[in-house]
Order: sequence, then structure tokens, then C-alpha cells
Amino acid sequence: MKHLTEEQIQAFLDGSSDQDSKSLALHLYFCPDCRRTYEEYQKLYMGLAKAEIPDLPASFAEKVMSRIDSVNPEPEKTSLWIPVFALANIAAGLAAIIYFIDFSFLSDFSAFFGQEGSHLRIIIGKIGGYMDMMGVDLGFVFMVGLAILAIGAIDILLRIAKKKPVTFVV
Repeated sequence: MKHLTEEQIQAFLDGSSDQDSKSLALHLYFCPDCRRTYEEYQKLYMGLAKAEIPDLPASFAEKVMSRIDSVNPEPEKTSLWIPVFALANIAAGLAAIIYFIDFSFLSDFSAFFGQEGSHLRIIIGKIGGYMDMMGVDLGFVFMVGLAILAIGAIDILLRIAKKKPVTFVV
């Protein structure tokens, strides 16, 4: 059995229902859930009918609206995952740079400072070897990371342009 909506029950109580009042009354008679909701609204309507409406000054609505307009809305919050993904993308980008760029020119700097050989070349080779062993295509990871960083940067620029605060949810 399909239940009546709260709007249908309230319209029936108001006498403004578009539906046949006999079918609504019949449904309320046979459906205990809808009847319970109807009785709750009936009590509410009777309580409101008994309530006294206080006299308000003519400027009351203007004062309330001016206070509502002056209240700043709560800033839109952004998920904590965005900075996490940004950091992961930065790490992936750095790993891709380390993998694809030949750092042999740094051996000249290490010789300049009195160190023999390039430890950086060994570290880069090991990182590259581990990535190859895992079958990771760093070019693809780098491009995806750059795309996500670009989208994030565009989003932040648009938020700044719209003067919306950029906040993060913790």
C-alpha cells in the first residue's frame, strides 16, 4: 500500500486537497501509519489555532531581514582528500622527474665538493629499477599527476576569482 505524503495529509487537513477527500479518508482509516501522521498534524493544527499571535512592530520584518543579509554564510568546505591527492601527485611528479632526467651533470658538483662518484645516480638507478620491476609507467603517472594538479589549480583560481574561501575539511 502506498502511503500518503505529508503534503497530501496537510492539504487534506486544510481542505485544499486536489484529490478526492473520500479516497483520502478511506486510506487514513485503513493505514495506521498515515493515520498516526494525520493525528500528529491534527494536534499541531489545534495547538497553533489556540496559540496567541503577539503584536509585532511594523519594522520587525525589516530588522530580521537586515540581520539575515548581514550574516556571512559558512565557507564552503573542501574534502581533506584534495591535499592528500595533491601531495601524492607531487611525489609522483618528482619520481617521474628523477626517473626521466639524466642527473649525470651533478657528478661535477660532487667532485667540486670533494666527493667521489655520484650517489645520486645509484639512488636514481635503484628507484628506476624498482619501478620497472613493479611495471609502473612513470610517464603515465606523471601526466595524470600533472592533469590533477592543473585541475586543482584551476579550481583554486576560480574560487579566488569568485571570492569563495578555500578551506579543507579535517
